[in-house]
Amino acid sequence: MLSESSRIVGICQENGCLEILFAEPIDEQQSILRIRSDVWFALKTRTRELLDVVVPPAYVGKLVDVVDEIAKKYGIYLPAYRHVGDGNLHIHILKDEGKDHAYVKKVRDEVHQAVTNLGGGHNRGTRDRQSLVELHILFNRRE
Repeated sequence: MLSESSRIVGICQENGCLEILFAEPIDEQQSILRIRSDVWFALKTRTRELLDVVVPPAYVGKLVDVVDEIAKKYGIYLPAYRHVGDGNLHIHILKDEGKDHAYVKKVRDEVHQAVTNLGGGHNRGTRDRQSLVELHILFNRRE
């Protein structure tokens, strides 16, 4: 296990990883998972749609590059975060006061096309704000 972890660390460092965290005790694991939850909570009131997509893990970097290009094209910010190692990426299309709702469909379609081109797919398509609220309620019931 340690040799495999060392190999993964090397790959991450070769590709510009900023920080590597090892969470061995359960409390450290829970703390790291909480960070992801906190990002979601911080973005949820500003999110118009949440795209839940997956590509082969080797293509996550390419997908992030394409998402950055799409954001530049529309003059918007598309925050994204992921599960390490499984190719899943959560991309938030934020509300933009200066744009009508039509840009959301264009962004969604372009992201989904990029995902398809990279051999991936999307989970449940998109999630609108109401679905996010429902997910939050379900998540809290399980805790």
